[in-house]
Amino acid sequence: MMTLSNGLTAHWSLNEFSDGTTAVDRIDSVTGQAATDWNTVASTPGVRGRAVRLQAANAERLSITDDGTLSIGNDFTVSTWLRMHGSGPGTTEAVLTKGTPGSGSNHDMRLIRYSTGTWNLIFSDGVGFVTLYPAMPTRGRWYHLTFGYDPATGTAWEQVDGGSRVSTVSGVHPASRTAAWTLGSFLSGSLPADVDLDLFGLWHRSLTETEVIAVFNAGHGLSYRSLRESVTTQPLLRP
Repeated sequence: MMTLSNGLTAHWSLNEFSDGTTAVDRIDSVTGQAATDWNTVASTPGVRGRAVRLQAANAERLSITDDGTLSIGNDFTVSTWLRMHGSGPGTTEAVLTKGTPGSGSNHDMRLIRYSTGTWNLIFSDGVGFVTLYPAMPTRGRWYHLTFGYDPATGTAWEQVDGGSRVSTVSGVHPASRTAAWTLGSFLSGSLPADVDLDLFGLWHRSLTETEVIAVFNAGHGLSYRSLRESVTTQPLLRP
């Protein structure tokens, strides 16, 4: 039986406490790699324990260096919980990025929320790009977003709140480049977002639809410990 930790490369619980007055790096549970705090990111109550509250007005963000182990150039899955807070900056918000701003080919992936409430999830192979459109319309509400690429079928896909998988068949998959991950904006601080984030994880395999439902865990989410212990054929529902 396969456990949810199979292929799990990194997992940030984002549970470290910060009152927002000093920088506090958040640490990956798998290898101990730091998500670097830019501009004193504070804690806020999350799905499980604490989450991070990123403020657009202060260009707050967390950046993660990719030493090659965090690249997404073949089969992969990314999972995170997110909640847009406040009224927002009234402009485009970059919630999660890997690469630099610009046209679709400038980055490996980016998750963008426009001021209209429309979302774009874009993967690029360095030449072309493919776009998905996750449905997460309400500010102030937690959503569980999981997305990935399955090279066996050439499919880019996303799932919101453990629901039905939305996918598109495309020859485009994210380039295997070592651009940094950034939570809350692009690495430069451009297009900052008013967003809370919790439980950010990366797998080097494409999770099945059933596995994503298990990670969603009926809205409870799963800690790193639970991911390591869980078997996908067993009911989870751990508070």
